[in-house]
Amino acid sequence: MMSYFNVLASIYLSKTLIRHRKDNKSDQGFTLLELLISGIIVGILSTLAIPAFLTNSAIAKLQTIM
Repeated sequence: MMSYFNVLASIYLSKTLIRHRKDNKSDQGFTLLELLISGIIVGILSTLAIPAFLTNSAIAKLQTIM
């Protein structure tokens, strides 16, 4: 009987903790500034990586022909 009460109490407490965590305003998502900065970083990295990838793939194709 006591373990049944413990299970019900833990379920109730976990639901109240989850509900309290959702009410917190700082945990709702990313801000527009964070998304903008991450997009700029991805753009810069892709402009550096794509030409290097295309050059290496062209060199690999030439080596397989020879």
